[in-house]
Amino acid sequence: RPKTDLPQKQIYFAQLTSLEQRARSRGTVTWLRSRARIAAITALPFASLLLLVPAGFLLARDRQRWALLTAAPLCFAFYAFNPFFLPHYAVPLTMVMVLGAVLGARAIEGAIPWQAGRRFAAAFCPAALALLAIGSLPQFDRHISDEPYRTPLLDHVEQALAQVPTPAVVFFHFTPGVNVHEEPVYNMAALSPDDAPIIRAHDLGRRNGELLQYYALRQPDRAYYIMDCRTGAIYPLGNALQAAVVMHVPLNLPDLATADVR
Repeated sequence: RPKTDLPQKQIYFAQLTSLEQRARSRGTVTWLRSRARIAAITALPFASLLLLVPAGFLLARDRQRWALLTAAPLCFAFYAFNPFFLPHYAVPLTMVMVLGAVLGARAIEGAIPWQAGRRFAAAFCPAALALLAIGSLPQFDRHISDEPYRTPLLDHVEQALAQVPTPAVVFFHFTPGVNVHEEPVYNMAALSPDDAPIIRAHDLGRRNGELLQYYALRQPDRAYYIMDCRTGAIYPLGNALQAAVVMHVPLNLPDLATADVR
């Protein structure tokens, strides 16, 4: 389990492991088929093209092709030790799957015994693969969404933080029931979190005093807020001293600290 006290990470891990346990309980073949399907959907325009990949492995006789194709079984073998297999894990397999599908089409062409059939397959298979690839683009397939993951909480956070005067620190309070797959706490707007106009932090209860003390001594002009992730409401806490009182945490400022803690 994750070595953290954050409940959202524990819930996230429990959800993933529960899904994986159910998948493995259905048998090894079903479990592998499920992972292969995820990889095919991610790496190929159509999951049905996965049927061509085994034939492509049979056609790959030289070292250069095998050096690339062996990445697929190695990937599945190593990820077998991972408790879950997420779609983006299969992105590095895109070139492997595409090469396998193309070689599989060539294998079908070579397996046709009569010459006229081979000539037809030589023209049909590349055209079919090209049309399937083009047809899977969002310009042609209206069922493709650029946002497969809806994030209403993150959208609301961006709108709410745009109204917060800077510089500031915003604590995010998590309660069970909130979607753990939407994580609003990240700091990537600056090379150092200390340079960010708004610093995002988890509400860690009593440990919040450590963050209040840190910025009270280094950047005393920051204001503090707390957001309830369940309701989306954001509440001002004032300066570091006022926030410590409201949150019932010790500030523990050294005696040499000035009184100008805004």
